[in-house]
Amino acid sequence: QNIVRALTEITDNHQLLPTKLSGKILAFTDWADGAVFNLAARVVLTSALDTAPPEFIQDRGGLYFGPNWTPEGLRSQLPGVILQLAAHLNSIDSGLGAQGGFMSNDLSYADVTIAYLAWFIRGRWDQGPEFLQQFANIERIEREVIKGEPPDEAKINKAIPDVERIVSCLNEAAARTGPLAGEALTLADLFLGPIISHFAVTPEGHKCMKTAPSLAKWLEWMRQNVKNYDKVNFELSPKTAKALALNT
Repeated sequence: QNIVRALTEITDNHQLLPTKLSGKILAFTDWADGAVFNLAARVVLTSALDTAPPEFIQDRGGLYFGPNWTPEGLRSQLPGVILQLAAHLNSIDSGLGAQGGFMSNDLSYADVTIAYLAWFIRGRWDQGPEFLQQFANIERIEREVIKGEPPDEAKINKAIPDVERIVSCLNEAAARTGPLAGEALTLADLFLGPIISHFAVTPEGHKCMKTAPSLAKWLEWMRQNVKNYDKVNFELSPKTAKALALNT
């Protein structure tokens, strides 16, 4: 939410956060990013107990599972958690129609949040694509957000100085070898990874990454140490694979 607020103030573009709807949108996204995402994360992590890095499961266990959790307990609770997640998504899906966004006719930050939830469930849970089929309106929002609009070159050029400063800070943070924080993979790495991966394959990102060798090295570390990293972040087309090869 802080990022969206900052972008709105810096660019004076209120498409993501329309002034008259900002309170409702922020309340909705706080719930979606909190209660709903936590359920989705529990489903994903529980389903990945046998495949995800043990240190990552241990690191995230206290946050999403509470104290004294056990793999057996998580597996027994999984059907109930899936039902809770489905109930929340059904509520969101019912608030959507065949066109327009959740809060207004134009897509807003609320719809980006919905699309992110769908993207997360689809890409990180092997049963995610089938599970999402029952929510046709959410899938529509996901498609529309991902499809997007033609790039506005003027806005891109205006944002480049700010992006360069951010990349410089991230490059300093990535100066140490391996994960960003601590000795093991954490949510910081998994949250930033997809952002940098997609940024790096844009023309502007490709140019900017050349000035950030530590960040590029960290991205390569992610690709080598997170199972199916590239497959999860994008189905690699020849163009994307070539861009990644150039940037790392």
